[in-house]
Amino acid sequence: MDAVELESLSSRSVQREAVPFEHAWCTEPFDELAARFADGRSLRGDDAAIEHAAAAWMAVIGDRLDDAADLSDRAVALAGHSRRADVRVTVRALAMIVGVMRGTCGVDHELLDRLRDRLDTLDPTLGAIELLLEVPNWFTFVDRFDDAARMVDRRLCSLAITTDDRAAIWALTCRAELDLRRGRWTRATGTLADVLVRSQSHGLPAGYASVLAARLTAGRGDRAGTERLLAAARSDAYDRGDASTLWRVTAVDGYHALAEGDPELAVDVLAPLWVAEPDESPALASIRLWDGDLVEALVRVGDVDAAVRVADRLACELPTQWTMATQLRCAALTASDLGVGIELASRSESAFATLGAPFEQARSALVGGELSRRARSIREARSLLRRADAIFGALGAEPWQQRARRELRACGDGACAGEGLAELTEQEREMVLAAAAGASNREIAARSFVSVKTVETHLTRAYRKLGVRSRSQLAARLSAGAAS
Repeated sequence: MDAVELESLSSRSVQREAVPFEHAWCTEPFDELAARFADGRSLRGDDAAIEHAAAAWMAVIGDRLDDAADLSDRAVALAGHSRRADVRVTVRALAMIVGVMRGTCGVDHELLDRLRDRLDTLDPTLGAIELLLEVPNWFTFVDRFDDAARMVDRRLCSLAITTDDRAAIWALTCRAELDLRRGRWTRATGTLADVLVRSQSHGLPAGYASVLAARLTAGRGDRAGTERLLAAARSDAYDRGDASTLWRVTAVDGYHALAEGDPELAVDVLAPLWVAEPDESPALASIRLWDGDLVEALVRVGDVDAAVRVADRLACELPTQWTMATQLRCAALTASDLGVGIELASRSESAFATLGAPFEQARSALVGGELSRRARSIREARSLLRRADAIFGALGAEPWQQRARRELRACGDGACAGEGLAELTEQEREMVLAAAAGASNREIAARSFVSVKTVETHLTRAYRKLGVRSRSQLAARLSAGAAS
């Protein structure tokens, strides 16, 4: 199913009629859910601990982090008496994630390791345990992409022998967000189409999936599709009091304006996310990963002072590799010295490449190329811009690719490095981009959950199509257009 069918499904879901479904929590507002789960007077032991944890997560989704902290503290106290290590670890991990979002604690990776190893032992009959299906997203938010992928895949394998569409929808949406961040846009599109079909079939809200799909269509330059998907997401979010999705709608709306070359509109849309007091801004980790868009929009309208103020606020964010790479790109955009800006953009690109986030890597390369051209370092500018062009082309990020090509033409270069990638399959493109970024075959195999032999086979075929024989020639092909 392609992107057009995907957004069409979501546009129809706005007028859907709710149908009876076994699990009422799937359609109730999050505030009501939080209150119901927190009222555990008739519950004892593990059930009470888990339901308080679920109430805490409902408060997070409603962007009420202080309430979430109180509820998670109560959940930890209740779980402290449990004889089950899986319950204690899950509840403690939830409390830690809430603390990270509030800025009151750092990431406890040892605790996350324990959660990862014990997640499969959780008893699905425990109260509201299914509401903790977003656990993979906790790992996504702190850049533990491989762990998040393994959790989702294990969950989907276990669901393959059941008819629990509710749980499958949740798990598939988690995987779609992960694929979106990792540059696997084609698979994310197919996954989200599946989610929207299942959601329609059961009368379930699909705001989360719709806004992720909107991010994809915006990146591809599909204005009408993006607007319809955002309308669907906004409708579901208002119905449920889902503040996290409402923040996402605004973030994607501004990102779309930026991608379409309208930084003035992007500033108008994104600025409300940055109110006067930091404590009043959205603190959800899923939103903060995208807030560098406002910095770029402000720079492009010439308000560098405001961009610096926003960029300074980013320094208070969770110090994950993603946020630090975003901060580096923002610092490059606002740097008064072109040489410093070029170096910062290079560091940002390298960090995103190491993380396995090719789209963000290409955005940083684009910034570096623009700055290099302004510094009259034309050869370096061409190398960076061709790399950005290749990655944007492989992803189908048309408006971003057009920007890279405009910069290339301004450098007096009509060759575009990304054209040959159109001949590759999606898996070949992913592996080629990873190899060009410096990943070994073993690392690529681990990321893709295939054998090293499979990686070698795909790369061999890709090399043949691109007319290269080695990694060094591949890097030259992408960065310098040697075979274009």
